[in-house]
Amino acid sequence: MAAAECEIVYQTCGTQSFGGLDRGRSLSQMDGELVAMLQPFSTPKLCYTATPPAATLTQVFWDEASFGPVAAQRDRMSRSVKLMVYSYQEQGE
Repeated sequence: MAAAECEIVYQTCGTQSFGGLDRGRSLSQMDGELVAMLQPFSTPKLCYTATPPAATLTQVFWDEASFGPVAAQRDRMSRSVKLMVYSYQEQGE
């Protein structure tokens, strides 16, 4: 089995129509979008050495995301999210 720590970092300045004052709401919306992308906690593993990509016998799966604190940098708000990603090695990899 192979494992790798994945870190996702994203940031927002808010929207121009609100003068950036909605950046907290924008960051919360991005948090929700990330949580939605990470569910379910697995996906089929594909081999891209051929066209179209072929499904392998294993899956890629991950732990629940660990959200870091919100960081404010001048007019931007950002967040870092970490999770462990796992996969079984296919024969010949």
